[in-house]
Amino acid sequence: MKIRWLLFATLLIGLFVVIPSDYVQAQEGAEEAIKEEIDGRTDLATKKGLSYLASKQDMRTGCWRGGPTIVATSQAALAFMANGHAPGRGKYGNRVKKAVEYILSKSRPDGYITDNSKMYSHGFATLFLAEVYGMCQDKELNNKIKFKLARAIKLIVRTQGDFGG
Repeated sequence: MKIRWLLFATLLIGLFVVIPSDYVQAQEGAEEAIKEEIDGRTDLATKKGLSYLASKQDMRTGCWRGGPTIVATSQAALAFMANGHAPGRGKYGNRVKKAVEYILSKSRPDGYITDNSKMYSHGFATLFLAEVYGMCQDKELNNKIKFKLARAIKLIVRTQGDFGG
């Protein structure tokens, strides 16, 4: 039980810690190095991939179909985010925002994020919310993410067995 609460406290602290400026500068240097490694073919393939993903999103609901929709939606939105798109930012920012709204709509009061799927889906949704938390320019949406993310993490801690899993 103590291990679960230690894990929970560590995760929550990690969500709210301010990143030191040295780390931010190191990240910016790494991004520049990566840009030098990406040739025109890689850039074109990435753009085509994102365009394809965008064409498969249901903009009415914000989700992607093809298997468990929570997993598909979380992974597709993470692909956009890995390329600099976030709610309110980038060509596909609105698509990421719709994905956030979809995932939030699937969060139950107990913190379980589900569309009648398993913890597998909950895990991907929690990862997605953790990644997008703080990246929204919309403060109201960011507060919703923070609230539901904290509940999702608490659920993970609560449901973990004494020996893991």
